[in-house]
Amino acid sequence: MRAMRVRLLPRSGASACRSTLKPLRPQALALANAVPTRRSFSFSTTYPTPSESAAVDDTDDKSAPRLVCGKCNTTLSATKDLVFFKWRNGIHVSSATDEPLKNLFPEESVEEVDSSWRKHKMLCIKCNYQVGTLARIFSSDKVLFSSSCVAVQMPEDQSPLISLSGYPSSLLSFTMWSELILMAETQPKLKDLLQIRRVDNIQEYTSDNAQLNRKLLMAKDLQELLRMVEENVFDLNQYNIRTAIDRAGRFVATRTTRANLLTVSHIDSTSKSEAPEDDLLAVPSPALFPKWSAKPNALDTKRFWKLIDETEKLVNFGIAAFKTGSAMSNITTALMRLGVGRTSILQPVAAQTVYMLQSENPKISAHEACMVVTAVAHLLPRESRRQEWVVEALRATSKSILAELDAENTSAEEKQRAAEVLVPLARSFLFVESFDEDLFRRMFKEVNSGALDKLNKPPFKLRVLKSKLYQVHLDCELYDRPSEFRLSPALKDECKRVFDAHQKKGKSSSFRLHHLVSTALDEIGMQNETSYATETGYHLDVVAPKQKIAIELNPSDCYQALEPGNEDKDPKTFGFVDLKARHLEMLGWTVIQLHADQFQQLETLEDRVMHLSMLLEIATCREQKATAAFRAQSKAKK
Repeated sequence: MRAMRVRLLPRSGASACRSTLKPLRPQALALANAVPTRRSFSFSTTYPTPSESAAVDDTDDKSAPRLVCGKCNTTLSATKDLVFFKWRNGIHVSSATDEPLKNLFPEESVEEVDSSWRKHKMLCIKCNYQVGTLARIFSSDKVLFSSSCVAVQMPEDQSPLISLSGYPSSLLSFTMWSELILMAETQPKLKDLLQIRRVDNIQEYTSDNAQLNRKLLMAKDLQELLRMVEENVFDLNQYNIRTAIDRAGRFVATRTTRANLLTVSHIDSTSKSEAPEDDLLAVPSPALFPKWSAKPNALDTKRFWKLIDETEKLVNFGIAAFKTGSAMSNITTALMRLGVGRTSILQPVAAQTVYMLQSENPKISAHEACMVVTAVAHLLPRESRRQEWVVEALRATSKSILAELDAENTSAEEKQRAAEVLVPLARSFLFVESFDEDLFRRMFKEVNSGALDKLNKPPFKLRVLKSKLYQVHLDCELYDRPSEFRLSPALKDECKRVFDAHQKKGKSSSFRLHHLVSTALDEIGMQNETSYATETGYHLDVVAPKQKIAIELNPSDCYQALEPGNEDKDPKTFGFVDLKARHLEMLGWTVIQLHADQFQQLETLEDRVMHLSMLLEIATCREQKATAAFRAQSKAKK
């Protein structure tokens, strides 16, 4: 085996370098105005011994290679999370996650606004040794590790390294990242162990990658596509990843439902239904849809999330590769089809969209930017949807669209399509519970002047647009906004009729679900109704009218795809689900979101009663707290 230069772990307890800490002084001699240093609380002027460090770092995963501090051996990141990339005429390494920040701290306070791309020195939290630099990489801040200040710690039972003395070694050191790349490329075993992703050839499009791209395009189904991605994961360039994520979205949109592809189903389809009417629908799905893909297994799900991980690395370290508006809209469309709402993917995409909009020669049209930010607002979980960067992206897009519509060089045809862009964008503001006065005023002005009649769109798309428009109108009514933010009476009636029909069609769920929920509520002792229509046009699955409780039976398409490790957590709803719930709550309803697939897995009536009772208790307690807070606020104003 080829020998290489490595650094052996120190055998002694003390560090090889002398500490920079000053010895403790007697309290009487200390200056009154002295500011204590970071480690002034310590009773020792030496760093922790290896045994002490082992006790502190016992929670680290020692079974996989990891990047460690070059002085005290503190774990910084698993090597599988590291990414090589070329940037500013150099090779850099950073982590695709924020995990390293747990063991690092900046030398100085991090300012919110900093024009310099290279911001702060990042020090090891245990030994104050500089291991990297916090820098602005495209649209996000990343820690760039210094090659001479870190090392790679290998598992002792897996390490292929040999020290200069000929003995096995588990610590690999280097002075330049190119050395590590050379070692990995010349030793396949080491490369497989490290699993470091490379995006340094972000603009390169070789014949091999072109051939791989054709293979991805020729995949017969999602399973075959994911298998090819896994087999070629270390050879994928940005074109391959973009092709793979786009094809995955198209397979899900055309072949089967997202629920069948992204999770491993454990539902027993042979169970006896308590609703006899369902026997009429007991036709195997392959007989109805012969082109559907096969049911996924655990390996398919693992491969799918591997593709999402690669997409996340690409947008964080190679977002500049998305040079056109179509490229940006394509990736967000694919993410919408797949139901993936990772903030770590959507935030760089939104930032790049704003950058492309505000450049001297915009590389993205206002319509394409609207598609991107609308998808971002739709996909994000509720807790992330109102973050400042989301609202900023929406406002930047709104400003650009209004400026484009008022520009002299804008064609008459594009101006006629104004409503096609303004309505979805205005509805996206509702998702984030925000309001753009100029955008809403322009939208209502356009549609009330007959803009919808000028659109050359298929009837079903026009109906969807009218449904969205009615929701915007209803939101303005509920918030009692000025009369200029309203539809004309005739247009309101037309849009409400379309919205009512759309809601009714969307609630044509199986009788079995209504039957199961209604039976459980009867057992609890709550009078209930099914398929309930409200005066505002919203349709509800099951309600308890006396208590004004609405139970929404949501299919999987209303939720984000469950991330690995989150299978036991409540799935996160999309923006349109939360918008309806917010409107109903403003109308006095208590809304309970019930995952239809999960509820059907409850085998007995007792299980369903217990599950519903728990949800009812949580919802009513939350409602009581909200009412009490509102009353207290009202008294304070008086």
